[in-house]
Order: sequence, then C-alpha cells, then structure tokens
Amino acid sequence: MRSDGLTIEEQDLFKACLRWALSECKRQNVEPTVENRNRVMKPLIPHIRFGNMSMEDVATIVHASGVLDTPQILPLFTYLGSEKKETVKIEFNTKPRAGAKDKWAIDAVLISPTIQLSNKSMTARNTGPSHSYCQGTLEFTSGKHAWRVNRDTAPSAWLMLGVSRKQAHNNQSYSQNTVWGMSSANQQYIAGSASHFACNLTAGPLDVMLDCDAGTLTVINLANSQTHLLSGIPRNSPLVPHFGPHSNQQLTIRVISQRDFGKTSA
Repeated sequence: MRSDGLTIEEQDLFKACLRWALSECKRQNVEPTVENRNRVMKPLIPHIRFGNMSMEDVATIVHASGVLDTPQILPLFTYLGSEKKETVKIEFNTKPRAGAKDKWAIDAVLISPTIQLSNKSMTARNTGPSHSYCQGTLEFTSGKHAWRVNRDTAPSAWLMLGVSRKQAHNNQSYSQNTVWGMSSANQQYIAGSASHFACNLTAGPLDVMLDCDAGTLTVINLANSQTHLLSGIPRNSPLVPHFGPHSNQQLTIRVISQRDFGKTSA
C-alpha cells in the first residue's frame, strides 16, 4: 500500500481494505461492527491516497463507510473541490501511483465551436477548415500524467499537442501565453512564443506525458519510437492536456498509466 507503483485505482484499494477488515474481524473472533472494522483498518488509513479519488467516490464510498472522522473528511472535500489543490493541506499522500490512471475527458465547454465530441467525450473531430483546440477536464499540479493520442484521420495533417491553463482559448490557441506544446510543423510553443523544434507527430499513436514537478512534456511516436522532450513548462502549476487538430481531423484520446507510457502493447 505504500508503493507508488501499485497498479490499482484508489477507490478499489479502499473497498478491498473494507473487505479485508471484515475478514480480519472474523479471524480475531470479534463482531464485524463498524467500530471493530475501523479499529482493524486504522493502520491502513495513512497509506490510502484519498486525495486521488473523485469527489463522488469519496462521498458515496468513503464518507458513507464511516471510516474517516469529521476532522479528516472535511479537509478532504475542500481539497477535492479546490481549483488550487496545492494550497489545501490534507493529511494523506496525494502522489499519483504510477500504475493508476487519471480520470478525465475532453471538456465539452472550453472548446472550439468546430469541435464535435463522441465516444464519451474522448474523441474530438474538427469539422472546420482551419485551426481548432480542445482540452482535458482535469487539472494536474504534481506528479506524472500520461495519455495516448490516436490520429483516426489525416495522419499527416497539422497537429499540436501540449498543455494549457484551463480556460477558453482562441482557435489558434498555440499563439496564446497560456499554452505550451509542440506541433507537426516543427515548432515548439512556450507560453505562446514559437521557435523551431524538430519533432515527428505523423501517424502515431502518440504517447504524451506531463511531468508537473520537472516542468517537462514528453511525446513518443509509437510508429517510429522517436522521443521529443519539451522543457520550460511552469512547474507544479495547474495545467490540462491540450490538443490542436487542424482541418477536418479526428483524434481519439485514451488515458494511460505511467507504466504503459511508450509501450506499444499497452
């Protein structure tokens, strides 16, 4: 449970601990009351990363279980509901596990008018004749986060991959100072400032990893194993995945774990 590389979603780990606690009560020959269950679970609680769960999971699973008391649960709700999580202190480890996957989709509101979403908001198609943008719903401030981009159509068309502040952008989002990324036209964008950057974003699939602590974005083209590293991204600052498909192009995004990053078999 202490391992950063544990391959499990945090809410599933918590439910497994609940089941274990009931079995442990039986092994100790005590009644499986809430009090006894909480007693045997007490040594496990510090190792469960409640801050990596969704608000819904904490409300419907954790809070409903009665395992956490009020001084623990209230800061947790505040943390999960805050747009600046780094300013909220909770007693639990919030470092993402390498084997876990983030839960996010493409934002249906902060998006170019020409973008059409499908596949539970994980597929985006630009129906317009020029530039467009879309971005993820989940902000990242620490740790490493990875996703895979499949170019369903127009595998050689102009494409920008990066991160941005979670806000509305213009269709040429790469030119704004709230965007960092790289394009298939051999350009990098650091806060909207463009410069030459040799990269191959043709075909793919393309694996993308944001390292919030290092301030870097790494893209691996799985078609040819070429790796591209972009530096100069604000460290530990709230950022979301950002995509710029050009002219009648369709992308399908899949969230992957750190462990699957760059692996063609994932």
